Amino acid sequence: MVAVVVVGQSRLLLRLITKARMARELSSRALDVLKLRGVSTVFRSHVLHVLQPLRLDGFIPEYLLCVDRIEGQLPPEVAQAWTFAAANQLRRMKACLKRVQEREALRNQSYSFFVRLRPDFLVLTDIPSLRTSALNKGCVLARLRAAINIAGLTNEHLSYCYCGKGCCSKNTLKGRGAGFIVDDMLAVAARDLFMRLWQSRAKEPQPGSWPVMAPMAETGFTTSMLQKRIPVCPLAFRGLPLGSSNNGHAVEAAKCGYVEGDAAVPQTSCGPPKAVVDQVHLLIASERCAAADAHAAAHAVISSAWEPCQVTTPSATAAASRINRRQLEQVFVAGDADEGFRADLRSGVKVALYFFSQDDGAELPELRGQEELVELQLASQAEYFIGSAGSAFSAAVRRQRQRLGHPPSTSDEVFCANLTAETSRKRCAAELLAFMAVRASFENSNEVGVFARLTNAYCLVALGGSENFYSVFEAELSKHIPVVHATIGGTRICGRVTVGNRHGLLVPSITTDQELAHLRNHLPEGIRVQKVEERLSALGNCIACNDYVALVHTDLDRETEEVIADTLKVDVFRATVAQNVLVGSYCVLTNQGGLVHARTPMQDMEELSQLIQVPLTAGTVNRGSDIIGAGVVANDWAAFCGMDTTATEVAVLESIFKLQSAGAGLPGMQSALIDTIMS
Repeated sequence: MVAVVVVGQSRLLLRLITKARMARELSSRALDVLKLRGVSTVFRSHVLHVLQPLRLDGFIPEYLLCVDRIEGQLPPEVAQAWTFAAANQLRRMKACLKRVQEREALRNQSYSFFVRLRPDFLVLTDIPSLRTSALNKGCVLARLRAAINIAGLTNEHLSYCYCGKGCCSKNTLKGRGAGFIVDDMLAVAARDLFMRLWQSRAKEPQPGSWPVMAPMAETGFTTSMLQKRIPVCPLAFRGLPLGSSNNGHAVEAAKCGYVEGDAAVPQTSCGPPKAVVDQVHLLIASERCAAADAHAAAHAVISSAWEPCQVTTPSATAAASRINRRQLEQVFVAGDADEGFRADLRSGVKVALYFFSQDDGAELPELRGQEELVELQLASQAEYFIGSAGSAFSAAVRRQRQRLGHPPSTSDEVFCANLTAETSRKRCAAELLAFMAVRASFENSNEVGVFARLTNAYCLVALGGSENFYSVFEAELSKHIPVVHATIGGTRICGRVTVGNRHGLLVPSITTDQELAHLRNHLPEGIRVQKVEERLSALGNCIACNDYVALVHTDLDRETEEVIADTLKVDVFRATVAQNVLVGSYCVLTNQGGLVHARTPMQDMEELSQLIQVPLTAGTVNRGSDIIGAGVVANDWAAFCGMDTTATEVAVLESIFKLQSAGAGLPGMQSALIDTIMS
């Protein structure tokens, strides 16, 4: 769910735009465009350009008002409203978030993302997808009041100077380095980062190389973000604050068709480029941001290193729980964690723990960079290392360890960004997470393969129905591959009528043009989406494939066979599974292995295994169901099965798909399972 939090004075929210004082400065063409779009009030712009795009993106948005007063009856789109007085914006936001958190606690449900708007903010373009790579960088999406020495910006990234080309930096920013001032009208962020933005206290000093900022309201907001080390990703999002006392917003916007939707204006005079727009988040991010780096010194003395990063670092309790599961003799912690974190970690770890500090006997070098080199060498020569995703320090350690010949298995583990003491058993690898099979259901149906399609590059989930079903997939996959809501021909059985892999996706002829466009817009670049004119339209039942091989129904058209080979880049073989021609229904394949019908003869299974060059095993799902394709979806590192799937069936899944290393008991479990089914 997404909380769209609208905070401020409410007088212009529901009032006709033409009644606003600033509207007098808008051109007649601009007013005509707004009328044509159906934007009569600020609230209507929020519905059309924020709430509706979020719903189309598969989210459930809730519109929450925190305003000074409420006049008349509120529209039905408003989920809840609170009224209160506050002396300034910070206090107003804190009071609002307190009420939002109370709402979460009362409903026992948390929001995944927050969108902050002002009640007078007229939105002119659709909000970008929350599944963008920008949010995956762990940053706050916001517009900039001004910028300097940054390349790639347009006027859509700015909250003023809409028609200029100098990033609005004149008289606002001065310096040789890259920098900016953040606008405070709009912010989009994941929940934890959003809470930090408004509730946590600043701890770090402002970077010394930051340009000098002119005194203005946004400067204080930006300084706070700098001190909290909250990364910012520039957001291209058009809008006007109709309640601003400065009519210059409308006057400036009229010069270049900003409201009318004319072409964006590139900012080509922002100074010598010292950063590009896609790297702006690195300007604020901590210089060194890693979680716990567990490594060993010589003679099998095991130690670990930690660098705090508010975006990805778990709590000290969760980190200690993870470390204690390792057979460590000593733990070393590198970095600049605060005293409270150090004390909590030291008390939680059961073995000797050291920091690079004088208190622990270290001789500190004069220069900070020398200390980092020492820590890098210690970690590189270790027997074991745990780093963090997104850490330059961890990446440097892994490169050095590779040069020194350490096995990848000793270096590829990271601390999960959402690690807690309860989930500390989860092992996160540097590139892909190693998951166990996860149980799920769709509106009391255990046929997860009917309502989902999972590959190594994307996941399709049926639109509508239970949001909990979607949330299960999103929680496990969204940081690695897009999880896309979809319908095919207006139906929700996307798992049975589509088939795909990391190269492409095949959809049946019943797919509408709108559905086809939606898939192409939301799947990763390079994924080819192809409509297939095939009388056997349940493609998921007729085709089973991984990234290299496809098994297909024996009666499939020759033209369809060619389309499969061309789109999915696979070798195609006509086959049956346990004498069933619906190979997609009775078989699930990944690049790691495959699960087939429990009654598949051993000779047939060996022949199929040689054909597709992956190990196969027979089994069932959902307490004895042999319709494998409907009961489970899997890729090379994750699997989801129905809620009725037994522990023995799950163990077979996890072993054949290599989701965990503990698979020694597979032959015995599989035999017991098949004996039960046969009897």
